[in-house]
Amino acid sequence: MAESEVTAAGAVDSEKMTSVKPKARSLSETDKRYQQHVSFTDQRDEGGIKEEDEEAETSGFKTLISLSGRRKYTLILITLAQFLAGVAFSLMGPFFPTEAAKKGMDIAIVGLVFGIFELMVFLTAPIYGNYLVQLGPRFVFIAGISVGGSCNILFGLLQYCPDGTPFIVMAFLVRVVESLGFSGFTTSSFAIVSSEFQDNIGFTYGILETGSGLGFMLGPTIGGALFELGGFGVPFYVAGVFVLLNAVAVYKFLPQAENVPSGRTMSIFSLLRNPMIMIPGLSVLSGVVGITAFDTLFAKHLQPLNISVALIGVIYGATAFVYSVMSSIWGYISDSKSIQAPLLIVGHFLFGLGFFLIGPSMLLPFLHYSLATILVGLTFIGFSLGSLLIPGLKCMLIGANEMGLKNNTDTYAMVSGLFNSLFTLGGFIGPTGIGYVVQKFDYPVGYTVVGCLNIFMMLVIVLHFTRRKIMRKRRSGYSTIGDTEADHLASTSGTREGSGPLDSGSFRIRSARRLSLPASFGLP
Repeated sequence: MAESEVTAAGAVDSEKMTSVKPKARSLSETDKRYQQHVSFTDQRDEGGIKEEDEEAETSGFKTLISLSGRRKYTLILITLAQFLAGVAFSLMGPFFPTEAAKKGMDIAIVGLVFGIFELMVFLTAPIYGNYLVQLGPRFVFIAGISVGGSCNILFGLLQYCPDGTPFIVMAFLVRVVESLGFSGFTTSSFAIVSSEFQDNIGFTYGILETGSGLGFMLGPTIGGALFELGGFGVPFYVAGVFVLLNAVAVYKFLPQAENVPSGRTMSIFSLLRNPMIMIPGLSVLSGVVGITAFDTLFAKHLQPLNISVALIGVIYGATAFVYSVMSSIWGYISDSKSIQAPLLIVGHFLFGLGFFLIGPSMLLPFLHYSLATILVGLTFIGFSLGSLLIPGLKCMLIGANEMGLKNNTDTYAMVSGLFNSLFTLGGFIGPTGIGYVVQKFDYPVGYTVVGCLNIFMMLVIVLHFTRRKIMRKRRSGYSTIGDTEADHLASTSGTREGSGPLDSGSFRIRSARRLSLPASFGLP
């Protein structure tokens, strides 16, 4: 009897242990899934994502050669559109202020005519980004460049408008409508490219920036030459016609966007609460504030040197050329090395140093105003600007992924809309805000403000990514503790009556797991 009781008791204990084992396996599988989540999170180094597939490791230049016909058409057409848009936007710089003054437009109003364009894009780009999937990326792209090209032609017709108020009102109206088309075109173009080249976003965005930079670089030269050739209207007519021809080519050859979702999980404005989106976005804004302030104020800053207008044009062009070349290089490094934070930190430092040099800043009293110092500063500016814009966009996409958004056209549209909005806000603040500082004080003070802004953003980037690294280590530590307790519970859950997945030990595991979630540290 005693032996039979012992045997029966052993059988019961065996059954209990057998019944507990599946629960232990379930807990272990949960922990494994969680560990995979932590492992994926830990793959994100300082702002970068280490891609797991081999395709992401492919050189950007090799990617260009091996592109399918669809992707080649997409990249060529959109890059050409970016180039033509850059030309159309910048060609009026050399002659419009003088011609507008003849029509009764004050110089302050001329500045507003330029600035209203940036302000309208700032206001409308998030709206385009929020509704791009519903409207259709291809439709918005074609409609945007068509409106932009048509408005360019209309702007050339303003020479026949009566002087004074009618000319001023019509100039503002045409620029506002043109900005609506430009806003839709840029937002959709970056969304389309991001969707088509998900594994090489940085490199392809760098190519687009190269096209845009070349357009802005050649625009004033083309505009000035066409103005000398045929007067006020000819530059706008020629640029408008070429933009419209590009719209026809896009309509004919640009394929429909793929990877377009049917639903929406959150609005574009929900992105604003994510520091991984907004802090790199502010990096973009600070960089654009600097470069647009430079474009607006630099020519007058050089007047004491008594250099020719032609040489000033060469200096402008050389800076834009360095930026255009470096944009593709920064994009390749961003994709292949996944080091977004170091790129942003180095970029802000060199960009800020460049403005300290061209001032020269009163913070560097040993420097003197000279052409050599200015050229060194401009080299730093052109060299580093791309390392703010391209990694900034990549970090914003990473932040969107961390919020649970998938890599599809809708996500790229929202990020692109927010990116363009911050970009153009910087384009508005640069000429107006820094221009006011220069008017109130002098050029060295204005450029020092830009330099200090970028050094400040460098420190913010350092603190932000250092915090992310610390939080990642803490999450990893909590995960290890959770796994250890889960293993202990799995081995002891059948030895005490009443033990199981709902007891205090299991509660501690779930508590540790909750503590290790990114949201508990204010991260998305």
